[in-house]
Amino acid sequence: MWTVNEDYTKAEFVAASSKMEVYYKANGDVLARSKGISLYELPVAAKRRFAKKFEGYNVTEAIKFEGFDEVAYYISGENDKESVILKVNDQDMVSVFKKTKK
Repeated sequence: MWTVNEDYTKAEFVAASSKMEVYYKANGDVLARSKGISLYELPVAAKRRFAKKFEGYNVTEAIKFEGFDEVAYYISGENDKESVILKVNDQDMVSVFKKTKK
């Protein structure tokens, strides 16, 4: 599926059973990519930080994001009370990207 706006064009597709998104500039240059990954593909430090900070949460999704100047991982998890998305950057810094009450 293609989405076009004034800032970028986004292509969404599935390749090798993984959901992928690629963002393009108007001239066709790639701005960023994201790919659904397995938990085994997450850096060990990212998995440990998630497990320590969010004990009791079930991981529901992991995404690798490669932008112009960063590589980051997004880990989605949930428990009975809330859902959370964490961002882990390439220096293993963890931040809460989004938190939602159920």
